Formats: sequence, structure tokens, C-alpha cells
Amino acid sequence: MELTKKQSSVFVDNSKNKIVICGRRGGKTYLVLTEILYKLANNPNYVITYVAPTHKQAKKIFWEPFKELVPNQWIKSKSEVDLDMKLINGSVLMVGSAQNYDRLRGLTNNEFYIDEVQDTIEEVYTKALRPTIATTKGKATFLGTPKGFNWVSEYINKDVWSYHTWTTLEGGLVDEEEIERAKLELDEKSFRQEYLAEFLTSSGAIFYTFDNESIVDVDFKANETTYLSFDFNVNPMTCVLFQNNIAVKEFEEPHSNTYDLSNKILRYLQTNNFNSSLFITGDNTGGSSKTSATKTDYQIIHEIFKNYLAPEGWRKTKHVLNIEDRFNTTNSAFKSYSNERKLFINRKCEKLIKYLRVITRDDYKRDTMNRTHLIDCLTYYPFNYLPIRQYELGKL
Repeated sequence: MELTKKQSSVFVDNSKNKIVICGRRGGKTYLVLTEILYKLANNPNYVITYVAPTHKQAKKIFWEPFKELVPNQWIKSKSEVDLDMKLINGSVLMVGSAQNYDRLRGLTNNEFYIDEVQDTIEEVYTKALRPTIATTKGKATFLGTPKGFNWVSEYINKDVWSYHTWTTLEGGLVDEEEIERAKLELDEKSFRQEYLAEFLTSSGAIFYTFDNESIVDVDFKANETTYLSFDFNVNPMTCVLFQNNIAVKEFEEPHSNTYDLSNKILRYLQTNNFNSSLFITGDNTGGSSKTSATKTDYQIIHEIFKNYLAPEGWRKTKHVLNIEDRFNTTNSAFKSYSNERKLFINRKCEKLIKYLRVITRDDYKRDTMNRTHLIDCLTYYPFNYLPIRQYELGKL
């Protein structure tokens, strides 16, 4: 069974965890068929589970073609009901679906594969399959095609995962003429996802200008002017720390209050030997809302950070007449029409990056996942310090 150059690069990669993202008809199905057969045939008593989003897909995409590849004399037994096969060397293949992932629990695997992983939920991996390789110190492989920024795209940035990607054309199985035809028939976003294997912002996402170029790798600098942007909510209480127009660190504390969160941030500054000026921004209502019986939120913040606050104009909190103003200002700061970029996010702000990629206006209104509070902290900063229009400053 001959593999293409791209397929071969995955085949010889012996990493514990692998992610393979390629364009449609890029050859991932043949790759996984070949790889699984090779491992079962060459490793006695080896157990592999293959999972697709649905039972129908698992049977059509993998089970039926796999049976055609395996010589009959290698097979000891197989079940068309359970979709499993045992070879004469004791190795076992089990085929299942993500729809019924509870049935995957309790197994012991040497390795598992999740195909079309973009159409499965993270719990298939975390709750069902990952525990099955705990005792064997086994391996995991994800295969798929991009489908917006989702849980799979987050794993790509983790060091413990080996990442392979290629376009449909690079896969070597589809000619340029077919690619050109696809360009004419598909919209730009569909073509880039399906054929170029690009992760793109979800349709309807509020922050549509946020992309990979908005993410940078930085560390907190003790001598840099620093900005804290607060959102006043008990569960969770949130703040984002900025330096040089970069969201450097996120703070998210459940069931907290302004006093406790501020003291946690103060300890962070002290631990990192902060010795520069501090500015405060955030929710304009903090000047009137009270966490304690006698002091407003901003009065508490002023008292806790008084040794660091800039002597003039330490707080800037404009009144928001329309939430769209904050969204528009933030989008413009990420990337203006003239391609100017002013605002960036540190890669360590994992929750913020996740929320920016997926949150829609409906999500924002419902806020069922408590994702809006860090988002609010983020947007207060460009709204106050990188404005499209000038506003008056708030007062303590």
C-alpha cells in the first residue's frame, strides 16, 4: 500500500498524540486504514479503537474498506453487529461512533483514532477515550477537516500534540483542474476550510477581525505601563491586564468580589516586582455600584492599588450608549479596513482566545456559559484607550 509524501510523514511520526488536518479528499482515510492495519499486523495483542461521528459513517468510511484490505487468513473472528475484528496474532480492532460514546468507556486500548473529529464533542476524547489508554500509556490520533475554531483547534497549540496539515492539492490525490472547479462552485470561506484546510472564525462571530495574527507570545514586564480592565460581576469576577496594547493576562474568579480579585492581582504585581504606573478601566457602572456597604467598586480598587496608580487620569471609563460601539471599536483595533492592527492577545490567555473565536451575538445575549465577562473586560480597553471617536472620561 503506497502512501503519498504527506501521508508518509504522519505514518512515520511515532508521537504519542497526533492531529491530522487536511483538505477534503486529501488522503486521510487511506492513511488511517493503512496505519491501523500495519499496527495490528505487526504488534501482537495490540488493541485499537476507531471512532467516527456516527455509526453509519464508521461503517461506510472505515469498516467496509478495512475488511477489503485484511487478508482472510489473518482474521480469527469478526462481528458485523459490533463492528470488531480479532486477528490470529491476538490483535483487536473495535469500531464505534461518537454518538454513543458511553459505550466506549471502560475499554483498554493501546491506541485510538477519532476520524472527522471536527464533528464530535470534546467529551468523546476526555471522558470516554482518553481513560482507555491510561494504563497502557497508549496513543491518540485526531483526523479531520477544519470547521471553524473549535475544541480541536485549541489542541493544536498544545506542545504535547504533533500537528500535520496539508491542502487538498498538497495531498496529491486531486488535480489542479478539479481544485479550480471547486473555486468556482464554492464560496470563499467554504473553499478555504474544505480545500485549503484553514481554521476560520465561526459564521456570526462578533469579533470577525480576530485571527491568528492577533495572537502573540509575550511575558509580563515589570517596568511597563500597565492597564487593568474590570468587569464587576460576582460569578465570575473578571479582569484583563494589558501592556503595550496586548492582553497579557486574564483573571477569572468564580464567586468572588472586587476586593478579593483586586488583592489577587496586587499579589501578582508584587510577585513580579512591578515598578511602573498603573491605569484602571472597565465597567462604567463601577463608579456607583458597591461591593461593600460604603464604598464603590472603583473606590476599593483605588485604595488597593494606590501605591501604583498614575497620579493623573488613573481611571478612564466612558459610558457605553450602545454595546455595538464597543464591539466595533474592538474589531477595528484587531484589524482595521486598512489592515492596521493595534490590539493583540497573549497566547497564554486561553479562555479569552477561545471566547473571541466562537462567541456570537446570541451567545452574548444569553450568556449561558459565562463567557461575556472576560469579553467585556477586553472590549473596555480599546473602547477607552483606542477609540474610533473621542469620549469624555468617567469620574470616581
